[in-house]
Amino acid sequence: MRFDVIYPQAVFYKGKVSTGLAIEISKEGYISRIDNISAFKESKRLEGLLLPGFVNAHSHSFQVALRGIKERFTEKDDFWKWRKKMYNLVTSLSPQRMYDIYFKAFSEMKRAGITTVGEFHYLHHISGRRWIGDEVVLAAAKDANIRIVLLSVCYLTGDFGAPPHEGQKHFISTSVKEFFDAIERVGGKASKNQSIGVAPHSVRTVPVKELSIVVKESQYQRLPIHIHLEEQSKEVEEARKFYGKRPVELLFSITRDLRNVTAIHLTQTPPELIDKFARLGGNLVVCPITEANLGDGVPDLKHSGLMKNKISLGTDSCLNISMLEEARWLELTQRLKFRRRGILVDETGELEIVLLNAMTLNGANTLSVVSGSIEVGAYADFVLVKMTDDVEDMLSALIFSGDRSTITATAVGGEWEFY
Repeated sequence: MRFDVIYPQAVFYKGKVSTGLAIEISKEGYISRIDNISAFKESKRLEGLLLPGFVNAHSHSFQVALRGIKERFTEKDDFWKWRKKMYNLVTSLSPQRMYDIYFKAFSEMKRAGITTVGEFHYLHHISGRRWIGDEVVLAAAKDANIRIVLLSVCYLTGDFGAPPHEGQKHFISTSVKEFFDAIERVGGKASKNQSIGVAPHSVRTVPVKELSIVVKESQYQRLPIHIHLEEQSKEVEEARKFYGKRPVELLFSITRDLRNVTAIHLTQTPPELIDKFARLGGNLVVCPITEANLGDGVPDLKHSGLMKNKISLGTDSCLNISMLEEARWLELTQRLKFRRRGILVDETGELEIVLLNAMTLNGANTLSVVSGSIEVGAYADFVLVKMTDDVEDMLSALIFSGDRSTITATAVGGEWEFY
């Protein structure tokens, strides 16, 4: 369902909630004009508050099939034992089963107000068919009508040079060349609302020499780069033993220009190194629900002020697909860590805009897509939510108490779906 001009009851525009504005949408799916309603002859009235569509900057969508698994504990459990369960799932998938799982996840995301997903995709080879997984994911995203940046994962070895075990064989590229050939091939098959990025999985699975090549080639091609960094203390310890440096320091040794590089997690990283990452241009995706579920920890964002305005959010393992929940727990986990309120506030003491940007604009920036804000030239990607009586505190109420029932519609490229 498409409308040439929409007239929302209220709209988040230029940093505040405004009324009386209408938005014109081009046939190509971009915002072409924003003006007073009196400037338009006809429009579609939309009841509610119009926000930029939420951007899920880090997702492993197939892991929705793990919900509830490994939540019964008869022995000491941790990330690494959970990972074995994930590998067992991977080896059991067929292309059709994989499609069904991804379509379910992407449809849930749309219902939760997510209009763009950065899919950190390493499930390349299924049922003995190399790279078929890439096509499966793009097909599921197209059918769910969600904008996707397929962050194709480069995965070259098992952990720190070890041979890959059975589960990892579904992820492996035989060389950097094969990986970039696959990038070019899948890029040629991407359709409307689909683009490609690069994701060297981690310093565990991409040796530093090859990591340097992947980063520099991706920068040359101007592709967004996402990488897992310092999620687990074991990863940091093993990197120090293997390379003599912690993972984030290895990345610093490869490039001093991190403007298109996004770290996922940094839960084990000292705040001074998080600040250095930001100072060199890097961004950060935090995934509070998954990081809590896997016992990863909480990144120190209180003492890393330079990163505060560059944080985006991801649903990661998709245990609970809700950007509202991720946003509130971004702040709440910081409160638990430091035992005080208002950790991520801006210079005026406000919190809601910081968290809204984490759900929208910052994620769009990490994925190199022109969404995440309502402005001329941006994609017409929206989420419509129910209004509250108190307009002044409406955003805070939405973020700290809203749920899926608050969301009444989404649009991707001007194509609407009402709930």
